[in-house]
Amino acid sequence: MKKYAYCALALLPLTASCAGARHNGTQHTVHAEAFHFLGITIPSDENPRAWEMVPEGAEVTTVRSSPSDWTSVLGVISNLFGISYTEISYEAPEVPAAK
Repeated sequence: MKKYAYCALALLPLTASCAGARHNGTQHTVHAEAFHFLGITIPSDENPRAWEMVPEGAEVTTVRSSPSDWTSVLGVISNLFGISYTEISYEAPEVPAAK
């Protein structure tokens, strides 16, 4: 029984996901990641979370995303056990410095 508890604790960090932003003058990049296990996305789809961080009126220059379909080999492998990401680069007015 202890072995199962240790195994569950060891796998717990894999269920975490991340989202964040980087700013460099007028160039901005947002990203979001999610963990996939047997076709279940934990905690949720990363693509909408990344788009939520892009402000209205921003000029999107690049969108990169990992394959998450069931029609390609990489997509199937990623959906069974893997991490997916979405990264969006855009131009917008400079973000004021934090006080």
